[in-house]
Amino acid sequence: MDPWVTRKPLPEHLLSKDNNGYILVVIHVSTSSQTIKVSIEDTPSQVLASFFAKTANKRVLLGIPENMSEEDFVLRVCGREEYLYGEKALESFNWIRQSLKNGEEIHLVLETPPDPELDLVQREDWAQVDDCTGVTGTHEQLTIAEKDHERVFTISMWDCNRKFRVKVLGIDIPALPKVPEFTVFIEASIFHGQQLLAQERTTSKTFNEEVLWNCWLEFNIKIKDLPKGARLNLQVICGKQPQTPNSKGGSYHDNTAGTGCLEAKTKNRLLYYVNLLLIDHRSLLRQGEFILHMWKMPEKSEESSSSINADKLTSATNPDKASSMAIAILLDKYCYPVVLPKSREVGRDCGVGNDEGDAGERGQREMPNHLKKQFEAILSTDPLHPLSPEDKELLWHFRHECMRDPRAYPKLLGSVRWGKQEDVLATHRLLDRSYAWDTSGLDVGLAMQLLDCHYSDAQVRSMAVRKLETLEDDDVLRYLLQLVQAVKFEPYHDSALVRFLLKRALRSKRIGHFLFWFLRSEIAQSMHYQQRYAVLLEAYLRGCGENMLQDFRKQVEMTEALQKVTREIKAMSADKYDITAQ
Repeated sequence: MDPWVTRKPLPEHLLSKDNNGYILVVIHVSTSSQTIKVSIEDTPSQVLASFFAKTANKRVLLGIPENMSEEDFVLRVCGREEYLYGEKALESFNWIRQSLKNGEEIHLVLETPPDPELDLVQREDWAQVDDCTGVTGTHEQLTIAEKDHERVFTISMWDCNRKFRVKVLGIDIPALPKVPEFTVFIEASIFHGQQLLAQERTTSKTFNEEVLWNCWLEFNIKIKDLPKGARLNLQVICGKQPQTPNSKGGSYHDNTAGTGCLEAKTKNRLLYYVNLLLIDHRSLLRQGEFILHMWKMPEKSEESSSSINADKLTSATNPDKASSMAIAILLDKYCYPVVLPKSREVGRDCGVGNDEGDAGERGQREMPNHLKKQFEAILSTDPLHPLSPEDKELLWHFRHECMRDPRAYPKLLGSVRWGKQEDVLATHRLLDRSYAWDTSGLDVGLAMQLLDCHYSDAQVRSMAVRKLETLEDDDVLRYLLQLVQAVKFEPYHDSALVRFLLKRALRSKRIGHFLFWFLRSEIAQSMHYQQRYAVLLEAYLRGCGENMLQDFRKQVEMTEALQKVTREIKAMSADKYDITAQ
């Protein structure tokens, strides 16, 4: 139970509420109470000392045993599980400020501190935790080059020079939706964050309960260039007239508008979608056959249409297998696991590190003056303003310059071509030396930008979280709702952001309380992220201790009882008073 304190100075309007820096505090002991005058600059231990000095001859009356002194007690706010303790002055406690602001008396209870034994955590193995998460070797350890075939256990993805392809077998739905259109095709895209890396589509066929294509789609991107967090997005789109297959090869553009441009031309309608992470949490390339149950696009009138932009990014499949559309696809199979390496050994950058020894490049790429103005103009644009291809090229060309100014990070990282392995490696090398970022002051807005849906790279997201580590508990509470929402944009369940939330919630019961309810509400209403939030909530509940668990049980029982009463009242009054159910 961390004290709820703030570092901000006491505001002027509250200074006038106290009496020359003194306030009255009522301290309750069992059934008696004692009012004492204390300075707002006193610490809780000084308040206890004043109280014990003032009641020295009333101890028997107050029922305080002779052998106990002020060190054995703590002050709690009446009616709340809120303790005043620690070395901060009274004026730093939010509860005291709130009482002064509302002109309320300050009532505290004298009691012995809670027993830490009550917060005991039952330790047990948890099958959800996978030791292989994110464990991978360097390219040199994984490659098959120059190895005896008996010593080959894995293939490095960076040795795979062929283009990535997927075989669309077909789709199958128990009952056809009511659509007047009669043709349907599959659009397959590879995304990293919101960046489209490659896109292909099948021919159009007549829309039936079962449609078979059995065709390979080859993408304009090599397997070795697929970044971690890349997702294969499959969409069932129906149109009025037969489509000819066309391909929009790996042109890099941010697909924030979704299939808007598509709909305009031919009145095509996106009916179903699903995502598959091409590289799993163990850094293995997916292989073999998949049957994926797809999500239905909500109608404009449905409630869920407001969260559709986040929902469309989920890598979960539809749990309602009985009635949902299913798509069957086949990915290439290999004799060994194909693993994405974590890095190349330095000095062996065989033609990949086109950073000409980084240091030499830094010297020769000082930005000319006429570009400095353009650079400043790019930096000062609104975060929601899309960058032109020329802007992106300029930022990437002068990436070392950008690294000196933390404000440029979101724009620079939004300009990286994540479907080019050498660019990704160069970016990771830059991020390893992000001194300017680590030494700059905390700008929460900047860090939060790097946690939105445009950035899927784990190193970028961890760098943002590293900055948030310095937040005070009070500020974590302020941004908690947004941080819980940002979990949706993580490619994998396990991430720096999730670990940050868990750590802060386990360190502070106050944060834990709010995290519990934010997660619970997401689990109740978001089918698309239910599994991820449930795993996170379970992890928290396994670590929060017995006392907190009992507390949550009571809170849940309470809200359920209130819901039940509300439903009954609603049912009763509708009959009785002849009012609409609404």
